[in-house]
Amino acid sequence: MGGNDGQVCETKRLYASEPKRTLGLGRQLVDIVMRSALHPVYITMRLDTLLAMFSAKALYASEGFEELSAYYQSPIAGMVLMQGDLRAWERRQHGRQSNED
Repeated sequence: MGGNDGQVCETKRLYASEPKRTLGLGRQLVDIVMRSALHPVYITMRLDTLLAMFSAKALYASEGFEELSAYYQSPIAGMVLMQGDLRAWERRQHGRQSNED
């Protein structure tokens, strides 16, 4: 990893069942996790998902996550690693709130 390892957090096993996804629960969970990571010293969030989880990958991309080269050897085929900038996410959130006001 890079020089900001102490400022990188990783999210594990975030999952919403199919019926709850249509209610926006997945986005709410991502919002809670990212907002919680902002309070300590983290500036980057990493996570993994699977190629087959199209809606999860699209959700993360919509929140600013980008695909990342493998930084560890995964035993799971089809693993996609992603990384998001928490401060950029926070700025977008403030912009969304301003537009809603």
